[in-house]
Amino acid sequence: MSSHSIRRALKYPVLGGSLLVVALASVASSLAAERLLRSEFDRSLLAKARVLATLTERAPSGISIEFADEELPEFSTAKPREYFELWDGKGKVVERSRSLLGQGLPMPAESEVEHFTDLTLPDGRAGRLVRFRFIPRREERDENGRELTSHDNPSQATDGQYAALAVARGREGVERLVLSVYSINSLAALAITIGLLAIVRRGVNRGLKPLETLAEQVEGLSSERLDARVSIEPAVAELVPIVERLNRLLARLERAFARERQFSSNVAHELRTPISELKSLAEVGARWPEDPSLSGPFFRDALGIAERMAGTTNRLLALARAEAGLEPVAHAHVALAPLIAATWAPFANLASERRLRFEPKIEAELTLTTDREKFGHILSNLLANAVEYSPEDSAIELRAFRDGRGAVHLEISNLAPHLATGDLDSMFTRFWRKAAAGTDAHHSGLGLALVVALCEQLGIAVRANLADLGHLEVRLSKSDTESSIRSQVALRLDGWTFGGAKWLGPSGDLIPLRWGWYSR
Repeated sequence: MSSHSIRRALKYPVLGGSLLVVALASVASSLAAERLLRSEFDRSLLAKARVLATLTERAPSGISIEFADEELPEFSTAKPREYFELWDGKGKVVERSRSLLGQGLPMPAESEVEHFTDLTLPDGRAGRLVRFRFIPRREERDENGRELTSHDNPSQATDGQYAALAVARGREGVERLVLSVYSINSLAALAITIGLLAIVRRGVNRGLKPLETLAEQVEGLSSERLDARVSIEPAVAELVPIVERLNRLLARLERAFARERQFSSNVAHELRTPISELKSLAEVGARWPEDPSLSGPFFRDALGIAERMAGTTNRLLALARAEAGLEPVAHAHVALAPLIAATWAPFANLASERRLRFEPKIEAELTLTTDREKFGHILSNLLANAVEYSPEDSAIELRAFRDGRGAVHLEISNLAPHLATGDLDSMFTRFWRKAAAGTDAHHSGLGLALVVALCEQLGIAVRANLADLGHLEVRLSKSDTESSIRSQVALRLDGWTFGGAKWLGPSGDLIPLRWGWYSR
């Protein structure tokens, strides 16, 4: 697979575009300068022709031109030579410069408009010619003999009153200037190009330096240093989101590895006690194998220990499958009143022994679209915790209703004087128990973690709050409308958000979080 380079992707388009702009600017400026130089050359040539036209007179004897070679030596045989030729209105040559050496210039057409053309001069040089027709001034004298100059009206002039003039000169001067302009512009473009190459290369390398620094830092990361973080100083606006997300990922990985280590420690701790008990029972049984007074309690105790171990193992497997999304979900319309009654039944005797009152308040014929078995597990775990940890002679309240938006809510409330607000940050995590570790042999601390995982699968939001007077309130909420957000679990505790894959913030917005960290 071919790799793409950001450096090449930046450098080549920038260089190509810059060089194209430089080339176009150089050509445009050279063409503009050439046009200006040639225009100035033509104006200078026309000005000289106009001067010669002003020296032309028309008398009764004919058209004549008066000037001295000393005044205009360029029209003599001296170099560099210039040329002119004058015709009368009938096309007869009146005068031509000595520099023509008997040769002639092209005669103007019957037009008063100046006409410029390139030609080869008599001496072989490349030249430029301007030619036009005009009416020479007419010289008269008054009765006192003074000279009077008059000009005929062109609109009333006849062909005999016109004269024609052609003036030519070499183009070598202007061609040298044009070549100099192109040379200077080309050298300037080359210098700019070299400068751009250096500037773009330095700029791209400098701009990508933070990315290279980031790559070096990422390359140095390893599982042995999960506490390491990446940083770029000074901060680069385009890389700040990447650095932040990468650091959050590293933080999640660090917590995940810590959880796995803690998980292994917790599992070992949970199994150590029952294994020690089984070992002790086995040692007693091996020492007195024939004593019937020991064998009966021995097997009953061994069975109880095995059942606790099996329960812990089954909860771990269920939790792992639920968090991985491997448990199939079968949605159906579930009547809540019968399901709640059936879920409460196994706890009725224990609740009666502890003088706990179960007070369900369920709207008539209230149904919920969910997986009946998994939702039953959720209720069972919540009710088991309420029965186990509620103080004697208190009430467990359960309320189920549908709000105006069609969402179904189920609230379980019971006294929990043993809990503090800080405990709510941990009560839904694995193996957490309020009692000191290892002192509660009947509970593994996996029930509420399983509740969160199953709720995530069923698209149910869980909100827990420690209300006044020590009441723990847990609300399950699920919308049956199409606008409901599936596979998102929320837990909001006293203005704090924490927990699983996606949690509700204090304002009700979903915030993507992960286990083990939380924020306001």
